[in-house]
Amino acid sequence: MDLNNLDNLNIFDDGRELNLTLANDFVFGTVMRNERFCRKFLEMVLPELDIGEIVFTESQKSLQEGFDVRGVRFDVYSKSETGKVYDIEIQTTNTPDLKKRTRAYHIEAGIDIMNKSNLASGEYHNLPDTFVIFICTFQPFKEHNRHIYTFCNFCREDKSIALDDGAYTIFLSTKGELDDISPELKAYLDFIEGKLSDDPFVQELKRDLALKSQNSEWRRSYMHYNLWEYSKQMQWKQQGLEMGMQEGLEKGMQQGMQQGMQQGMQQGMQQGMQQGRTDEKFDTAKRLRSMGMTDEQIQFATQLSLEEIKTL
Repeated sequence: MDLNNLDNLNIFDDGRELNLTLANDFVFGTVMRNERFCRKFLEMVLPELDIGEIVFTESQKSLQEGFDVRGVRFDVYSKSETGKVYDIEIQTTNTPDLKKRTRAYHIEAGIDIMNKSNLASGEYHNLPDTFVIFICTFQPFKEHNRHIYTFCNFCREDKSIALDDGAYTIFLSTKGELDDISPELKAYLDFIEGKLSDDPFVQELKRDLALKSQNSEWRRSYMHYNLWEYSKQMQWKQQGLEMGMQEGLEKGMQQGMQQGMQQGMQQGMQQGMQQGRTDEKFDTAKRLRSMGMTDEQIQFATQLSLEEIKTL
């Protein structure tokens, strides 16, 4: 599927109920770009700070219409009236580069600040504090069971000496078990996991999701985003498969395998890969159906026949 042609894709919405969750990038970004919701979240995570009014650097409309495939894409990037900058990201996959990605977000935020602040040489003391917050639907630090992990720079030789460079990184985990956060923040993390509660903030978020799910323009943007995300993942998988096959071929040739063994392995690989692709298409079709997409949309995304889709 060509990512460049998705903008011209005519997505039909049959009005069925959507399985919405804050763990979805698009849902999280549009919901948390509500100034009051974002401020409430930051007050729960950073109760010691005076958050003040929140200003978003990009409009919600740009988030819905543009899905940037290059570089770092912020989920919720905002600035408070006190000057502090906050980047809030939802993370559903524990990739090997997760920790270093926080550094990339700090760098991007720093570049944005420098470009917009017009700081003169030597005025670095006026640089605002930056907070990169990753909300993870997994435990980012193995063998630990905290809900919150806060990092800032200290002297390795003497932990009582803080660098005070204004860069803070926070990981939140929905899989935490310790009693290390407020009941309100715990209810919020549980809501991301799909667990409802009587918490007032959770109830407000639930009502907001219900209203958004009834908005035809928002529903279309939601489906468009999920189809774009699926297409991007399929491209990456295909690239990885091709690289893996090439590496396997080179290693096989270096080891000098017999021609008959090579042919047998190749046939076996082709049959296995074909079956794997088919199984993956059916799994993907089930996920797309759970997100409320029609059979025609699923057929476009997976290339399965309508008869095959109806058997799900």
